[in-house]
Amino acid sequence: MHIEFTHARTPEYFRRRFAAGAQRAAAPYTTIAAVLGFAAVIVILGGEATPTSLLIGVPLLVAAALLIAVAWWRWKREVTVRDGWLSPRTWRLTNESFRSSTDETTVEAAWSEFRSFLVQDDAYILHLSTGKVYDIPREPLTPEQDAELVAFFRTGPATP
Repeated sequence: MHIEFTHARTPEYFRRRFAAGAQRAAAPYTTIAAVLGFAAVIVILGGEATPTSLLIGVPLLVAAALLIAVAWWRWKREVTVRDGWLSPRTWRLTNESFRSSTDETTVEAAWSEFRSFLVQDDAYILHLSTGKVYDIPREPLTPEQDAELVAFFRTGPATP
């Protein structure tokens, strides 16, 4: 196998890649915000919007809004990547190794160094034994290259 291509991943690509982690990071804040918002509505409506019920309910609503803002900030922080991740990258995949490089960085690893390979709809996710994770976007691949990689990962790379 010899597959080589250059591709610039988009912010949308990374949003899809990191969406689950971003939702987990934001979930505690949105859950508490929902509880506080619900409590505020119950207090305000149950107290028929009297000054006392408003005195309790409005701060609860403000706290819920602040928690929603924090949740949004956490989500945004998780899905936003450095500009360097958006620059064109060249992948070279052979029977022996994985190589990914930009003008500034290069990563090369023998397939035997990877502990797992995950085939997803828009990317191949590669986990190194050291804990590092790399991806190969599927979008720029031809159907033939994509089929070759799927077969390669399903059968497992040959070890020398």
